[in-house]
Amino acid sequence: MKQRHARHVGILLQLRSRPWVSAAALSYRFGVDVRTIYLDIDLLSAAGLPIEPVPGRAGAYRLRTATPAAAEEPLDLDHYLSGARSREQLRRLGQRAYACAQRSRLRRLAG
Repeated sequence: MKQRHARHVGILLQLRSRPWVSAAALSYRFGVDVRTIYLDIDLLSAAGLPIEPVPGRAGAYRLRTATPAAAEEPLDLDHYLSGARSREQLRRLGQRAYACAQRSRLRRLAG
C-alpha cells in the first residue's frame, strides 16, 4: 500500500471514530504538512466520500451524516475502505479535481 493511500485510509478511520478532527491534528498524526491534509481531504471529497468542513478556526472536518434517501445506497466510505475503488481510479479522480480547482483559480485571477 502506498504512503498516500495508507494516509487516506487513516484519515477516514480518524473521521469515523470521532465527531470531528482538525487538520492540524491529522497533520501531526501522519507527520505531514497541513496543506497535505487539505489536499488529501480534497482528493477524498472528489472521490465521492461524504466529508464536510466544520465551521471554526481549527480547520476541522467530519463525515457528513447520511440523509434517509442516501441511506438506501451503499456508503462510498465503506467501498473505499474495503478496496472497491482502486488506487488508479482515485488517482484519476484526484487529478481531475486538482485540474478543475486550478482552472477555477485561473478564471478568478483573469477575472
